[in-house]
Amino acid sequence: MAVQTSDIVIIGGGVAGMALAAELTAIKAGKVIVLEKGYIGSGNSTRNVGRVRAPQLTEKLTKIALKCQKKYDALGEELGFNILFRRGGYAWLLYDSDEVSHMRKICEMHNRLGVKSELLDPDDALRRLPVLNSGEPLKGALFHANDGIVHHDAVVMAYHQKARLHGASVYQGCEVKKINVKEGRIIGVDTNQGTFCTSLIVNAAGPSSSEVARLAGIHIPSAPLRREVMVTMPVKPLMDCACTFYRPNEGWFNQTMRGEIVAGAVDAKEPFGYNRSTSFIFLSRTSSLLIRKAPILGSLKIQRSWAGMYDITPDHNPLIGQCKEVKGFYQLNGWSGRGMLFAPYMSELLAEQIINEATSELLKFFDPNRFEGIKQDMEIHEDYYSRYKEA
Repeated sequence: MAVQTSDIVIIGGGVAGMALAAELTAIKAGKVIVLEKGYIGSGNSTRNVGRVRAPQLTEKLTKIALKCQKKYDALGEELGFNILFRRGGYAWLLYDSDEVSHMRKICEMHNRLGVKSELLDPDDALRRLPVLNSGEPLKGALFHANDGIVHHDAVVMAYHQKARLHGASVYQGCEVKKINVKEGRIIGVDTNQGTFCTSLIVNAAGPSSSEVARLAGIHIPSAPLRREVMVTMPVKPLMDCACTFYRPNEGWFNQTMRGEIVAGAVDAKEPFGYNRSTSFIFLSRTSSLLIRKAPILGSLKIQRSWAGMYDITPDHNPLIGQCKEVKGFYQLNGWSGRGMLFAPYMSELLAEQIINEATSELLKFFDPNRFEGIKQDMEIHEDYYSRYKEA
């Protein structure tokens, strides 16, 4: 089979891999090749709902999310492509007094950092969100008027177009079989389309990242976790704001520009493992919870459903940077549900790190070696809030 030489090989052609390819080629980092085992965006990047939200549960993540949103504000112009980014707002629906107390502190933190969240009482929440009228009684809502949603396919295709325009080579249907390491250094990768000799590989394979890392003899503490989505037939505009709730369990819904209601409700005991099938149990769970929260949606017909994968790490933060075990092997994964939000800005920072061989202060927070020597058991947290602790 053919043998090619490249300065940088990126494994994974989703939003992270294509964003990094575009960033690297824009700063003339040398010959860049992207290997995608399916087609561009065929993995998790087209199996999400594109939320780009600033409100986060910790100060560190909120600061980062603000920078990521700022990147999106200029991204369409930067890429020369309409990525369909719109700011319609975000509401965190609160259904018990403990949630309200917890969110009061979060709201104060948000405003200190410039996010401008509001803690609404039940009456204000219903005035802002009439779709919830006659639903389960609210205790309040954390509301941010300026949050955004982007069209995932548009972002991936925009980066794909820009990367190729700048000279990146993209191989679709290209499955990695072996990563070649010699004396602790990357020397190449074998695929079903030939061998690519390189001294630098970036693992941007999303929920398959742990499998890719194992091909290089590296263990990374991440695991795939299924998240299912359903979509209704389109209806007249009912809501601008995206809504999320965590009682009695995690769920969310919003309306697309085409009028569809997109929704999901999580099984708190969903097991780790790669599973992209969807189920009637999910549809039943989500429908019943949605009707409890917003009865007006009860007459809508479900049009389709699908499942994507979160790539979960023990602290629910990504793994970004070079691994100590093998020189030239970089991680860009572990998004834990924030891939569409984080990937564009994080890819920009990682490209700078690769070229300058210096790590920004922000990326140090996501150092892929931070779990070294520490036993980390992957846990499924039934309580969403317990996942996040300020570092």
